[in-house]
Amino acid sequence: MYLEFDDYKKLGGNLPEAAFKRFAFRASQLIDKETLKRLVGFDLESDALVKEAVTRCMFELIEFQSKNDILDKNKAVKSGSNDGVSVTYAEVELGKESLNIINTYLSNVIVNGVPVLYLGIR
Repeated sequence: MYLEFDDYKKLGGNLPEAAFKRFAFRASQLIDKETLKRLVGFDLESDALVKEAVTRCMFELIEFQSKNDILDKNKAVKSGSNDGVSVTYAEVELGKESLNIINTYLSNVIVNGVPVLYLGIR
């Protein structure tokens, strides 16, 4: 994982540790997939800018995924009514938004001379 529970708390996270571990694992797997595991084995402590970008990316992914998981896996409440007990859901594209978060934080990160999100010839 790229973010420890104590650091998550310092950034303002409020999930309990068990939930944090579940979402952090998923976030790490997604980052590894999108970066082709270029961050695996890289010493984040050796580069403060890379560490900051990865840490903040993890935090945002955990927060986003935890909020949307609680709301019903792939749905977010769009509107509701109290008297008639009516709730309207808006579909949330979890994968697309997760990729947007990764692109926002990791698009300028370079490890060992290679942009971590580089997928081949441009």
